[in-house]
Amino acid sequence: MAKRYQVIIIGGGPVGVGLAVNLGLRGISVALVERRVGLSNIPKGQNLSPRTLEHFYFWGCVDQLRAERLMPRPYPISGITAYGSLMSDYVPAKKRGQYFGWRNRAVGTVTVASIVASGLLLNVFHQRYYSAGFWMIFSLAAAARYCSGYFISRMDEPPHRKDPANDFTFIMFLRRFRESNFLRFVVFSGCLTFATYLAAPFFAVFMLRDLQLSYVTYMALQVCASLAALVALPLWGKHADLVGNVRVLRLSSFLAALIPSFWLFSQNPAYLMLVQLVSGFAWSGVTLSAGNFIYDAVTPQKRVRCIAYFNVINGIALFFGSSFGGYLASRLPPLFGYPLLGLFAFSCFCRLAFYLLLSRTFREVRAAPQVSIHELFFSVVGIRPLVGPARD
Repeated sequence: MAKRYQVIIIGGGPVGVGLAVNLGLRGISVALVERRVGLSNIPKGQNLSPRTLEHFYFWGCVDQLRAERLMPRPYPISGITAYGSLMSDYVPAKKRGQYFGWRNRAVGTVTVASIVASGLLLNVFHQRYYSAGFWMIFSLAAAARYCSGYFISRMDEPPHRKDPANDFTFIMFLRRFRESNFLRFVVFSGCLTFATYLAAPFFAVFMLRDLQLSYVTYMALQVCASLAALVALPLWGKHADLVGNVRVLRLSSFLAALIPSFWLFSQNPAYLMLVQLVSGFAWSGVTLSAGNFIYDAVTPQKRVRCIAYFNVINGIALFFGSSFGGYLASRLPPLFGYPLLGLFAFSCFCRLAFYLLLSRTFREVRAAPQVSIHELFFSVVGIRPLVGPARD
């Protein structure tokens, strides 16, 4: 006689297996149906939240899971670090600027399109069928994730060998400031993040509360920054491949340091749209060149750990920058009639100070032609190009 089960689960992914284990521990007979006969080369569940780790704790396998992790023990398990290490193995060093410029542009385009489409969809359904609009959005999001899972399942895992000689603690990492080119870059990035987030959380407050802009105008300002980034990313990528990531980082971070000062001159929405265009242009270069510099400066064996430490330091800087900015926001005297403009000016001062003190402390690690910052700027904006037209 065929065995009978109380529950049948179709699909042996993270959710299916987790559900089967939980039901089995409660004495419920379960049949798990999965078409694959072996493990996938790349894990689908790359991010583990505290709530997920609670399940592993009750299953009795959390210690084994942490022992097999790629990241250092004191820090959370993160898909961002795994992704960064994986993509740096896939993409050749000479093509990273062009590839990640194209990749970020594609992701940004999809992000902007999804935001606009979701807003329009909810606007259509908000009168009578509000829940139906959310149901359609969630269904489309689920379908997109299944498509993503299919494509990542087609990727092959690059070979990885663990070498105990490449293990070092966070304290050991910090102690190498004098001799480590990468650590000096991390300190520069952390200080820039701190100075940026003194003001970053308050631009939305300034626009909506102080300037009392409509949500449509606010959305238009945000879209301006996103569109500028989409246009600029391929330009930054081509120049990073030509002259190196450090020169691109120095130019783009200098432009990003000036952004808060532009808010002091006028609060006209048309003018602020131009400011947002410059902001999107500058920050796309910072993000692209900083990420690619990590791949260039760190050997593959140490890359996962160094990306983890980079994220930890920048996360700490973000926290303290936002907290200190919140403390100052209600205590600085008004500037041109607005209290937050004083905070923007202080953030600009800190960004420029850190730029002048730290931007020259680390060097380019790849062979690249010597190009001045102003020559690079004129090339990126198309006045005197250093990079010729793309060839297939």
